[in-house]
Amino acid sequence: MKRSSLFPRAAALALALALAAGCAPAGASSSAPAPASSQAAASASSASPESASSPSPDPTGEEAQPEEAPEPFPGAIPLGNDYIASAADRLLREIITPRMSPYDQILTVYRWLVANTTFVYQPLGLHVWQWRGDISQVPGYVENRAIPPILFGIGSCEDYASAAVILLRRLGFQAEYVAGLTISVQGDFVDHAWAVVELDGAWYHLDPQLEDNVMRQDLLTYRYFLKGDQTMLADHRWDENLIAYYGGAMTPQRTQNIQENWSVPECPGDYAPAPEPETITQAPAPDLALLESQLAEELARWERLNGPLPPVESNTQPPVL
Repeated sequence: MKRSSLFPRAAALALALALAAGCAPAGASSSAPAPASSQAAASASSASPESASSPSPDPTGEEAQPEEAPEPFPGAIPLGNDYIASAADRLLREIITPRMSPYDQILTVYRWLVANTTFVYQPLGLHVWQWRGDISQVPGYVENRAIPPILFGIGSCEDYASAAVILLRRLGFQAEYVAGLTISVQGDFVDHAWAVVELDGAWYHLDPQLEDNVMRQDLLTYRYFLKGDQTMLADHRWDENLIAYYGGAMTPQRTQNIQENWSVPECPGDYAPAPEPETITQAPAPDLALLESQLAEELARWERLNGPLPPVESNTQPPVL
């Protein structure tokens, strides 16, 4: 077992211990087999959740100058919102090194999310793109829900999954958001979200939020890292498996919605060898009340300089399957 201090983050907030629809809270699942094989973990620099955000408001009253957009990685998949793309690129420039293999890049993103994201039911900051960037570039659901982990180190399962997808896409990987179910601490299935990514021509599941929940004594076991369908079926349901789980209770309309909008690529097997378990140092949990206050002040200052923020119809609600 190795000890790592690369990705500091605090233990999940106490509220993550209760059951909530839309995510699997701490201790939600324990039935999938843990990884056994070894592989050296990637090395990367430490990055705070705030490092990718826009500058803080200038107390002099002058409008802060936006940071220069970082250079995207080769092959980066374009996003619909330039501000969110730049925030993702800025974080990746801090944690991804030039000699990392594609596998190491995926591993580093996964480790960073587990170590630097605190679970919260109601994420903050989903609308910062409206005043920090171009309000005409309305992001899609996954882009929008990637904001809380990337910028503020917080989020629910939807946010962990979305951040994984966006960060991997900005590294040039094909990655998709998965909406489905996982087993709760009470033993029933609850709404959940995770990601799949393509590596070396095959697709694999990634569930950084559930990985975060099952960690004990800061031991990262990579239980949900690059897993195949059969492994994930121990405590997850999605796509046709989700339709079969609901059986006759699944209406034709819901079945059609899943088949047309939430189909998931087949993941034929676990990636081997799996990384060795390691102890990681977790970052402090953000002060949510302080963060909420700072964001409110930032918006108020923007509106004093620019007038009321125009209404925007953005999509931040998790899909209902």
